[in-house]
Amino acid sequence: MDYAVWEWMVAHRLPSMNQAVILFSEVFRPLYLALATVALAVVCRIRGARVAWVDEAAIAVIVTNAVVHLLKPIIDRARPDVAEQLVVHTSGAMPSGHAAAAMALAVVVASHVPAHGLRVLVLLWAVAVGASRLYLGVHWLSDILVGVGIGASIALVLRTTHRGRKLTQG
Repeated sequence: MDYAVWEWMVAHRLPSMNQAVILFSEVFRPLYLALATVALAVVCRIRGARVAWVDEAAIAVIVTNAVVHLLKPIIDRARPDVAEQLVVHTSGAMPSGHAAAAMALAVVVASHVPAHGLRVLVLLWAVAVGASRLYLGVHWLSDILVGVGIGASIALVLRTTHRGRKLTQG
């Protein structure tokens, strides 16, 4: 199934969209998501604002990135053929760090947003980040799905732990 999905994505690329997808994927690199959430947490603390999801988001993205970086060399899965990649990556493919970090952030934000439509949008953004990696030809579908599972799991564990702490303290 991995090869069939990858082959379909590569065959159905739109040359007019290539640069936009490359930029989208680049902007939402796991490191950039970690830096952005940490910066936001620092700014909130400096201003004295207590925004519950900001600390959770920073922790979720950082922990997710650490888990992904620990797993990649252990799993050591090859990426799809470099000749078909729109951006060249040669490091391990599984799990997808982009998909993992985006889903970790999306799950934390979605769990704090009261508006259903906004929750759906945030989760669709995370799916789009994962899909961009397929479009670029740098991941197999299973890399993306494992990344999504890791990111969502870490965010949900943090969310459950955070809620449990609030119940015992409040």
